Amino acid sequence: MDCPKCGQGNKDTAKFCHDCGEAIVVTRFCPQCGKQNQPSAAFCAACGATIGSAPPLRVEEKPSGREQSEQPADRNRGLRRLGWAFLLVMALLVTGYLTYPQQLQNAWSRAGGWIGLPSGKVRVPAMEGMTLDSAKERIAKVDLLLGEVEESSDSNIPPGQVIESDPAAGREVERDTSVRLTVSVDKPVPPPVPTVQSVTGMDVNDAKRTLKGAGYGLAIGAKVFDDDTPRGTVVRQNPSAGSEQSPGTKVNVVLSLGSGVIVPNEVGNSSASAKENLSSSGLVARTRSSHSTVVARGMVIKTDPPAGRRVTEGSTVTMVVSAGPPPAPTFRCRACGASFASQALLAQHRSSSHPAPRYVCSQCGESLPSQSALNSHVQTEHRRPPTSRYHCRICGADFDTAVRRHMAGHVTKAGGGRFTCQADGQEFGSLQEIRNHMSQHVVVRN
Repeated sequence: MDCPKCGQGNKDTAKFCHDCGEAIVVTRFCPQCGKQNQPSAAFCAACGATIGSAPPLRVEEKPSGREQSEQPADRNRGLRRLGWAFLLVMALLVTGYLTYPQQLQNAWSRAGGWIGLPSGKVRVPAMEGMTLDSAKERIAKVDLLLGEVEESSDSNIPPGQVIESDPAAGREVERDTSVRLTVSVDKPVPPPVPTVQSVTGMDVNDAKRTLKGAGYGLAIGAKVFDDDTPRGTVVRQNPSAGSEQSPGTKVNVVLSLGSGVIVPNEVGNSSASAKENLSSSGLVARTRSSHSTVVARGMVIKTDPPAGRRVTEGSTVTMVVSAGPPPAPTFRCRACGASFASQALLAQHRSSSHPAPRYVCSQCGESLPSQSALNSHVQTEHRRPPTSRYHCRICGADFDTAVRRHMAGHVTKAGGGRFTCQADGQEFGSLQEIRNHMSQHVVVRN
C-alpha cells in the first residue's frame, strides 16, 4: 500500500507510513452496493454481499468498474452523515448551555481568542429571578464585581429576587466590572378602604349604631309611606351598601312612615260622628267653628288635612264645624249707645236725636254741642300753647307721629269688610275711604 503523502510502499496491513508517519486509511468496497467496509471484512455490512478477494484500497483511491460508478452515491451518504453529526453536536452544545450556562460561559470566556472574544472580556450572566446571594456568587465566578444594590417593587418578581442587572445579561464587559443589581422588595400595602354597611331594613336606631361602629354617620333624609316596611325602618340609603367611602362620611337614609292612614271623608257629618270615625281610624280629632250659610250648624264643613290624604297614625285632623249663618251686622250710636240694623237707621237716629253741633272751637275747629262744652274745651285744651303737631278731636290726644295708627283705634271693623267710625258712626266699604274720613278728626298744627 503506497503512502498518500510520500508514495513509499508499505504493507497492506500498515496503518501508518514507515517512512514519513502519514496515516494510511484503507477500506474494502462492496462490489454489490459500493459500501465501504473494514479491510478485513469478508461480507458487506450494508447489503450482506460477499466481498471475497476485493483488494483493500485507500480512501483516496477510486474503485474501478461498477465500484467507480457507485462512488458518488456513497459520497452523498457520507455528507448527509456529516450533516447529522454536526446537528447532533450543536444540539448537545445548546442543551449543555441551557443546563450548565455558567460553566460553558466560563470556559468560553477563558478560551480567549480561541472562541472569538477579545481576551480579558466576559459576558454578564443572566441573574433575573435569582436570590441576591446566588447572584453574588454568579458574578464572582465570572470575575465581575458586585456594584450597588437597588430595591424596587415588582408584582411579577417575588421579594428578594433579582429584577434586572446593569450592564444587562449577555453584554460583554471587561473583567472586574461592577454590576449593579435591582432586587424586588415587598410593595407597601395601602390601608384597606372601609366599605359602607347595609342598613336597609334596619330600625333607624340600629342603623345609626351600625354605621357609627364602622366610622360613618347617619343623616335622615326624606320620609315616605311604605306598605311593606314598618314605621321608622330604613327604606333606602345613599351611598349604597358595599361602596368604598372615607371614614366620617354621612349616609343619608330614607325612613318609612309605615302604611299610614287615609283621612276619611267626614264633610257633612255631625261633629260627634266625625270625631268617632277619626278616632277609630287612629287619628286625633280637633274641632274649630266657622260660620256658614250653606252647611247646617253642627255639621263638618271641611277637614285639615283634607279627606283622602295619607297621614301617619296618630296625626291630628282639624274639623271645621259650622256655627250656622253669621249674625246680622249691628250699628251702634256712640252718642247714646243705641243699636240699629243698618247704617241708614243709625243716620236717621243721629239726625233726629243728635243734631250737628253749632259751636266750633276757633283754635282747633272741633264742634261742641253747647256753649258750656265749648268753654270747657277751650279751658282744658288750649290753656297753654300746644307743643304737639297733631291733635285728635275724638279723644283730645296730642302726638307728633303715627297719626294713622292712632286714628285706627277709633275705627270698628264690621262684617263683610266694612269699617265704622266710632266718632260719628259713619260706615265705609274700603280701608282707604275710612282713612280719608278719619283725617277730618285730626287737627294739624303749624
